[in-house]
Amino acid sequence: MPLRDLSDKLLLCISGELDSDADINAFARSNWRLYSNLNTYLYRHNVRQLGSSGLLWAAEYGLTVVVQRFLDEGANVEAKNARHRTPLCLAAENGHEAVVKLLLAQHGVDPDCQDFYNRTPLSWATENGHEAVVKLLLAQHSVDPDSQDFHNRTPLSRAAENGHKAVVKLLLAQDAVNPDFCSEDGQTPLSWAADNGHEAVVKLLLAQDGVNPDSRDENDWTPLLHAFWNGHEAVVKLLLAQDGVDPESRDSNANDRTLLSCAAGNGHEAVVKLLLAHDGVNPDSRDEDNRTPLSWAAENGHETVVKLLLAQDAVNPNFCNEDSRTPLSWAADNGHEAVVKLLLAQDSVNPDYRNKYGQKPLLLAAAKRHDTIVKLLLAQGGVDQAPLLLLAAENGREAVVKLLLAQDSIDADSRNMYGQTPLLLAAGNGHEAVVKLLLAQNGIDPDSRNNYGQTPLILAAAKRHDTIVKLLLAQDGVNPNSHDEDDWTPLSWAAENGREVVVELLLAEDGVNPDSRNNYGQTPLLLAAKNGREAVVKLLLAQDSVNPNSHDKFDRTPLSWAAENGREVVVELLLAQDGVNPDSRNKDGQTPLLLAAENGREAVVKLLLAQDSIDPNSRNKDGQTPLLLAAWNGHGAVVKLLLAQDGIDPDSQDLEGATPTSRAIEYGHEAVAVMLLGILRKGPSSVYERYLTASRHVF
Repeated sequence: MPLRDLSDKLLLCISGELDSDADINAFARSNWRLYSNLNTYLYRHNVRQLGSSGLLWAAEYGLTVVVQRFLDEGANVEAKNARHRTPLCLAAENGHEAVVKLLLAQHGVDPDCQDFYNRTPLSWATENGHEAVVKLLLAQHSVDPDSQDFHNRTPLSRAAENGHKAVVKLLLAQDAVNPDFCSEDGQTPLSWAADNGHEAVVKLLLAQDGVNPDSRDENDWTPLLHAFWNGHEAVVKLLLAQDGVDPESRDSNANDRTLLSCAAGNGHEAVVKLLLAHDGVNPDSRDEDNRTPLSWAAENGHETVVKLLLAQDAVNPNFCNEDSRTPLSWAADNGHEAVVKLLLAQDSVNPDYRNKYGQKPLLLAAAKRHDTIVKLLLAQGGVDQAPLLLLAAENGREAVVKLLLAQDSIDADSRNMYGQTPLLLAAGNGHEAVVKLLLAQNGIDPDSRNNYGQTPLILAAAKRHDTIVKLLLAQDGVNPNSHDEDDWTPLSWAAENGREVVVELLLAEDGVNPDSRNNYGQTPLLLAAKNGREAVVKLLLAQDSVNPNSHDKFDRTPLSWAAENGREVVVELLLAQDGVNPDSRNKDGQTPLLLAAENGREAVVKLLLAQDSIDPNSRNKDGQTPLLLAAWNGHGAVVKLLLAQDGIDPDSQDLEGATPTSRAIEYGHEAVAVMLLGILRKGPSSVYERYLTASRHVF
């Protein structure tokens, strides 16, 4: 039988078996007869079974007819959603005047009900500026026009924050409303309105008796500070015109700066003018860091504000803060050319004043590459230029160096506390153009030494600046064989760094000792061999006076270092030299073979084992052989090479009684241990069994 043919009684029975509004609604919409019969049942079901949730929804969206229908079906006018908000609260929040009227007319409705946050319908309506709804609610005797929510905010506070002038007027007309009530964070309605720049609301509030125009919140901010920091100039003007407002109020969150200091630092020209016109404002006030408004304006390059401040008799244009920085220092450091010009035009400004770190405006400008400001400052008489020349040379500032060298009073050989001259700094940092400029100066010392005995040539060679080495070697008076305090020569550095071209240049100089020693007894050849500088090693070995078998303070030879570091080509070059001892020992008794074996240098070990004079069983002072050291460190390829040597002792013991096999087992080198056990198996069975048992406990 089709649904349309069922009796009304049977249709209601079917509806009663449906659990949700959605199911009932879908059933009702299946045809017009069902809809007309079941629609009432749907409302009633929501009221009885679902806590009048439909009324909450209808009130929120302003559906007056639907609200009336729910009320007719006995809906709970005080129903609450998850946030404890009633239909009246939701309708008031959204400004649904007709629904609010309807609900207020219901018996049992609470026009001052509070939600989860203790907010009332009036609180929500005022926040959103619903004037008509506010009027309706204020007409209710039980409504508190000054109620406080969870954050101690009143309806007036909410309306003022959002700039609802008409609503603010309505509330201020209520005797019970406190126009100066503080919220949880100490803000008053005036503070909220000022913070958001609502000029009309600010005017209304300032006209009220009892409103403090200079109140402070928990952050110690006044309405004036709120308006200023948010850029509301008109509100600032209003507040400054009020008796009782302190134009010198300070921001404790900004180093206790005054409003003028903050305005000057942020370039708010109009506010600065307003404040300077006020009798109670100190144009030269100091904050916690002893900085003045002029100092902040100069640092941030606010030219017009700087002009305004300099026009004040009470302003000291040369005042220093705790770091001994002047406004000129800040402006020069940050590259504000126009401000620098303004300050330099002041008679009392000292362009050569040092901060607590000894830095002058000229030095600060040069360090930041503000060349136009450098020119301005250089044009001032009495400026000490030596520190600047040192800084410019160190940083390769060619243009600044040119400017300075053109000054009659400049000392091109001035020194810093470390004895560094401009030439030393430029050479050490690879600034070729600056080096050329300095070398062209009459009377410059091209061979000056710093406190460590280093010359420009030594520094250039040490830092691998080859072109500068060439420039310096072309100068009269440069000693190509100079030594620093550690006895390193230019050749020592060039050899260590593998600078083949520089080595060739130096070796071609008269008086250069190709076999010089530093304080560790290391020769250029030893340094080159140690670092694998093959081309340099070849050049040095071609010199008659170079000893290929020289020993340093630790009795190590070039071959010893090359072998340890695996410099295969260098080892070949050295072994080809007459007089080189392939089996030399250092102070620990280590031979080149011992060092190569210990470090797993397979190719070098091969080369050394090919030498007739090499002893593959040599021992160091601890009695360790090449085989023991290679096994200990797990170098299987080297162990294999050594075991292939005639006369090798596979079971040699050091002074502690350790053997190659015991060390391999102890340190978990299984492959090496197996290799050694294979050799030992051919020997006495007792030895083999002993090692085999030990290995089973490890592997």
